[in-house]
Amino acid sequence: MPQDQAVKKKKKGHAPVHQNKFAFHHNPKSKKTAAILASPIQHVCRRCHEKIEWKKQYRKYKPLTAPAKCNHCGNRNVKAAYHTICESCTRSSPQSLALLEQWNNHRPDIAADDDETAVTASARTYYRACAMCVKEPAIRSLADQEEDTPEPTGRKLKLREIKTLERQEERALAAKRKKKKKDDDEDDDDDDLDESDKDMSDTEDPFLQAVGGADKLLTGDAYQNMLLQREQGIMQIDSSTDMAT
Repeated sequence: MPQDQAVKKKKKGHAPVHQNKFAFHHNPKSKKTAAILASPIQHVCRRCHEKIEWKKQYRKYKPLTAPAKCNHCGNRNVKAAYHTICESCTRSSPQSLALLEQWNNHRPDIAADDDETAVTASARTYYRACAMCVKEPAIRSLADQEEDTPEPTGRKLKLREIKTLERQEERALAAKRKKKKKDDDEDDDDDDLDESDKDMSDTEDPFLQAVGGADKLLTGDAYQNMLLQREQGIMQIDSSTDMAT
């Protein structure tokens, strides 16, 4: 290709000498960013939930500095960003009640032979409308799920999550077996001690054997008389030996 027909490459630009110091620069380590990322996403539908997640991911989320005005009741009770109605109106406003009745009464029919799907559909109950678009049912929160059977997420577990659950089950079973074995060993030790005590009780004490048995064991006045008689006998033996000498 001739050199004159070749497309000339543009030179790469350089950073500007004077940068705008007043423009917004994102700081990922700021406390405000940490608070935004830690804030929960509640009372919204699936689509609105994904929108708010996208805003958080790409640092487009702008939190409220003051409570906003609700479009249904007119009070300043909206505390979450991008919500159009307050939390109470998602369940109690006339528009939300009408939508909830429509969603709960007009659910798709389930085949009778599919028991698992039937149970899932019977457990699905909508409790509030989306606080952002007010067009779809909101994802049930933990507080809502406590009122009814928790609905399955429907998300397929990853291999790593499955392995983690299996390891947790194995550790729990191993700890249970170890505890059971320890309890069994303690019971065996107690049985051995009881048997040894029983054997010792069956065999006679060596002191009793030297005395002549438990029947000949003297106590009190009888023991004192026995000692006196023994001393008198010793004295008589000594006197007899002296006379003999």
